[in-house]
Amino acid sequence: MKQLVLIISVLVFLSSCKESEKEVLTLQNEEVLQNTFVGLISPSLNNLKIATESFQEEVSRVESPYSVDQVEVFKTKWRDVKLAWEAVEIYNIGVVNDSYLKLNIDYWPINEVLLESKIADNLEHNKVYIQGLSAGARGLVAIEYLLNKEGTESLINGEEKRIAFFRLLVNDVMFQLLEFNRLWDGYHPVFIVATGDAVTDSKSILVNGIINELELILNNEIGNPLGLKGTGRINSHFLESPYDQYSKEVLMASLKSIHEAFKLNKGLGELITNPDLRIEFVVQLEKIIALLQNQPSSITSLLSQGQTDFYQVVYDETKIALRILKADIVNDLKVTLTVGDSDGD
Repeated sequence: MKQLVLIISVLVFLSSCKESEKEVLTLQNEEVLQNTFVGLISPSLNNLKIATESFQEEVSRVESPYSVDQVEVFKTKWRDVKLAWEAVEIYNIGVVNDSYLKLNIDYWPINEVLLESKIADNLEHNKVYIQGLSAGARGLVAIEYLLNKEGTESLINGEEKRIAFFRLLVNDVMFQLLEFNRLWDGYHPVFIVATGDAVTDSKSILVNGIINELELILNNEIGNPLGLKGTGRINSHFLESPYDQYSKEVLMASLKSIHEAFKLNKGLGELITNPDLRIEFVVQLEKIIALLQNQPSSITSLLSQGQTDFYQVVYDETKIALRILKADIVNDLKVTLTVGDSDGD
């Protein structure tokens, strides 16, 4: 009888230890998620809001026709919004992702034929009309296209109909970006509560979101222009930003946002039990960013000249980073993969 009581006592003790360990892990996860929101997500959302409102105010303030200098100001404002968006894109997760706002904000490459046909048609162009446009003919990519279009279709001293369409596009994407912020206001209290199973807890959702973003970088942003994916032909048109002054900068901004998410003190790096693994991943991302920073030519110009060696190296190094994240870090964090199984092979 005494032996039975002893066995039961041991089982109760072990069970309570497991529950206590689970509670500690839950509290640790919640603390890291709160630090991630306060240290990374919230500041990035605020920067996006500031850049968004500044661009919209500038476009609303200036009357047409536009001068060369004014279009350059618009380009700078657009760049600020684009880079701010790249910093928050990895946080397009949970209910925010379920809204499909991203398709309205930044779906690329540009569908030039569709956009030009919409500008030229005889229908009334208003807010509702713009909201009905397909992805690839609205959002940041459409605005970038119009700002960089040259010749008779340039915004500089351009026809009023084209300028009016440009203004509608700006107002539409600004609304979508601010809605992205608003959705995060509501999602924040849910995000920081690290409850759920291996698929539905916030840590897993965030890690899978980051994996999805790195896969898009590898396959779409690098692989497609190189001809390794999609059409199989080298084409700078498939770069996320196909213009000389933006191509590298946009790619680096995407990679830096992932790098920041795995830093200590304010990111997922706190939850990785193997410190060498976290360092390996962060250093790999820094290696890719340094490659881009030290390349004097734009990606657009290199690919346009058929020079693929540099971007192939970027592709190969990014593939290594993705494998570290999807295999080693996912295993360390005990996360269940919910994204596709694409690693660039």
